[in-house]
Amino acid sequence: VNPAQTSPRNLKSRRYPMVNGYKCSAEKYMHLSCHFAIMFFDMFRKKTTYQARQARKSLWFVFGFLLGGLVVSAVFCIWRPSFEPAWLEDLRAFLVRSDEKSVGSCSHLYPAVPPWPILMDSAECRTDPGEIPKNLESRVAFWKRIWGDTPDRVYLLVDERKPWIVYRQVDCRDLFQYGQANQEKEKLCDERLLGVKKQLIRKLSIQKKKLKKDFAKLFDNNFRQARTAYRNIQVVQGRKDSLEAAIKPYARYAGAVEGIFHSASLPPCLARLAIIESLADTKAVSPAGAVGAYQFVDTTAQKYIFVSEKIDERLDPLRSGWAAACYLKKLYDDLGSWPLALTAYNTGPTRLRKLMQRRKTSDLGLLIDLGQFGSFGFQSQNYYAQYAAVVQLIDSKSLPLNASMAYSFARLTKAMSLSQLANCLQYTTDDLAKANPAFGETILTTEENIPKNYLINVPNEPLLVRPERPKDS
Repeated sequence: VNPAQTSPRNLKSRRYPMVNGYKCSAEKYMHLSCHFAIMFFDMFRKKTTYQARQARKSLWFVFGFLLGGLVVSAVFCIWRPSFEPAWLEDLRAFLVRSDEKSVGSCSHLYPAVPPWPILMDSAECRTDPGEIPKNLESRVAFWKRIWGDTPDRVYLLVDERKPWIVYRQVDCRDLFQYGQANQEKEKLCDERLLGVKKQLIRKLSIQKKKLKKDFAKLFDNNFRQARTAYRNIQVVQGRKDSLEAAIKPYARYAGAVEGIFHSASLPPCLARLAIIESLADTKAVSPAGAVGAYQFVDTTAQKYIFVSEKIDERLDPLRSGWAAACYLKKLYDDLGSWPLALTAYNTGPTRLRKLMQRRKTSDLGLLIDLGQFGSFGFQSQNYYAQYAAVVQLIDSKSLPLNASMAYSFARLTKAMSLSQLANCLQYTTDDLAKANPAFGETILTTEENIPKNYLINVPNEPLLVRPERPKDS
């Protein structure tokens, strides 16, 4: 476009809408932008102008380039296994094989291998992935006290920056001795905690005016932290009963899930994050929308497992455990240490990287000591310490781990309902529903079909022989 044609004088004679005269420069640029917008939309109309022809040619070139890229990617996925993603390997092998025998009387069900090799015997768990940093040993000792010695209805009032400094202990067990917990009992316990906390704040604020040396020694003679202690009081609930209650459900799938972590070249004890995240409850749902034993939100889980309205594999401990192993491996490769990787699992890798860049350090202990702000709160700071404490407590109890959730696997080559699948395998729908906790209500209660090519869990099926995973040539 000739710049002379865009002047206000020439624009008046053209067919584009104009207002006679300009009151200010802002009005001038507004009408000029409208002029160029109308010219842009004219390119998509059936015009024979040079600009319109060039625009259509450019659009066809971009469309052809994208289509060609999709075709080349599809060819590589089918004929070149080395370029194929790991989660597509089983599907490619199934599509190439034509002489595979079906399972029992089901003509649309074939043996398959999961994306992970299941180890039926749980590997011996190390106490911790790597040595515990010295500046975090006090935190780990404190959380061992919380998870190992303090009952659930006992609360500790501690310093938020140094939680091993305990000011008060409040026991609310007398309120819950009779009957189940209800809102009134919870309210009475909260009022008791609030009263003790107010008394403590009043006492520490008076201490601020006339600071004693003995009190400053608790903070390594840091008088600034000692003077502001009344503003950093945190209430921590005991978890001893919760840990003992979580061990039984965790032991049901511990052997298989820790085997998955071992097969991914990760410390098997990382599987015990399920106890911290959800107390090993496979149906747990957090207020933030995280689901399953390993508390995945849908956006993160969809990178590794299948999540939809019909099927949510976050509810399957084996598949969510596989997703947790993949995610932790990625975090460790990016951050370079297990304390940082486990902290990023809780607070998010982006937030942790920003904190590391701001503080210019990769030491988790220093990141905590240099200050707390934003989303890096009390739980995120102590997530790794809680994990190390729980792992050490479980190892000290020598719990027997079983592999009762060892399944065979089969792939559907045709969409079918749960009742049709039960008739093929000669199982009840309840047995298949227990073996496949990822199935949603639409599949369990209605005749909604299970998607084609979905990998199902078959409980203790002798007809299914788990083939060896083919090696890339």
